[in-house]
Amino acid sequence: MSLCSLLCSIFPLLLALPLHGGKVEATIAITHVNVIPMTGDGVLRDQSVLIDDGRIAKIGAAGRVRVARESFTIDGRGRYLIPGLIDAHVHLYAPEHLQLYVANGVTVVFNLNGRPLHLVWRHEVAEGKTLGPRIYTVGPKFDRADPPERAVALVDQYSKQGYDGIKIYNQVSKAEYQALIAEGKKHHMLIVGHIAREPGFEATVQAGQAIAHAEEYLYAFFQEHSKDGAPDPAFISQAVSLTKSSGVPVIATLVTYKHIIEQATDLQAFLQRPESRYLEPWQLADLKEPTQNPYLNFDKDGIAELQRNYPFQQELVKALHDAGVPIVVGTDSGAGTSVPGFAVHEELEILVQSGLTPFEANDSHLHAKRIPALLVMARGQVDSREFPWFAHWRL
Repeated sequence: MSLCSLLCSIFPLLLALPLHGGKVEATIAITHVNVIPMTGDGVLRDQSVLIDDGRIAKIGAAGRVRVARESFTIDGRGRYLIPGLIDAHVHLYAPEHLQLYVANGVTVVFNLNGRPLHLVWRHEVAEGKTLGPRIYTVGPKFDRADPPERAVALVDQYSKQGYDGIKIYNQVSKAEYQALIAEGKKHHMLIVGHIAREPGFEATVQAGQAIAHAEEYLYAFFQEHSKDGAPDPAFISQAVSLTKSSGVPVIATLVTYKHIIEQATDLQAFLQRPESRYLEPWQLADLKEPTQNPYLNFDKDGIAELQRNYPFQQELVKALHDAGVPIVVGTDSGAGTSVPGFAVHEELEILVQSGLTPFEANDSHLHAKRIPALLVMARGQVDSREFPWFAHWRL
């Protein structure tokens, strides 16, 4: 079965669940379902799953699990149940996006440009007042060269406000970067972002910063390791080795780059995708406006460069994965190119097209050993024991 067919067969039945304010009120029994627990590359067929008080209480062969008459029962015949999906690179701009994630089976998101409103949404979801995925969020991104002392003060402020991490962007200076890293670690905050150009690639991975896009390798490491104006595949092994030695995870976001190419080559076809109807009106307007959407301004040579760099990134991601570098699923959704929730499924497909198996693609954000690599560093709030059995599952 292809990954696409599998994902279609596990499309969520969340509208059928007895929810109140985002919390399940009745005992739920999902019967005769095929379970993919992600504890190994295999399927537990014809199982019944009991969920009590929001947690999975029992999984067993359908004929051996007793289902109480008063349970809310869902017939799972012919369907697959997997742990909830995680999108580790999103931008939350509208509360409606929270429901889009849940409707697509995404139960955890990591927001990479935070504002005070995101802290409110995080609290409302946690309290069951709003239906949405569990939210982790950085504070406002660091996107200019500030004096180190100002950067330190801002990290302190964001930590006190309750943000989970800090997001570093291209413009951060070398001196500021060192201060950000030290202060972020002092507060046990996750450090994630682009590869700031002045500190450079090696300083970034040595600092333990998670890399927010595979694309960033093009603008940092491969700027110095190119051939005939293109990234040189002969140096992929060196980039992989440096990344692996640091232990940092990489959020691939290959779907983002794919969508950039699609906009640059045929915007009309891109906008005709069924999921495009869920974009906000302002997002649709910006996508159509050349002054707002830079990808509409690419000439023939620019498009050729995009089309060359996309398979190169796929090759890089496969090499990183094969070497044991944690590849984490993220989509950059909400920023204008990828539709929240839907893009996770497309990213999984792209990872398989890049050479990962369907299990390995799902493992990049479902497996308990992978997720803490990105999230458990955020104040220790994520208990890795929750993820194999916590009731963030989708049917």
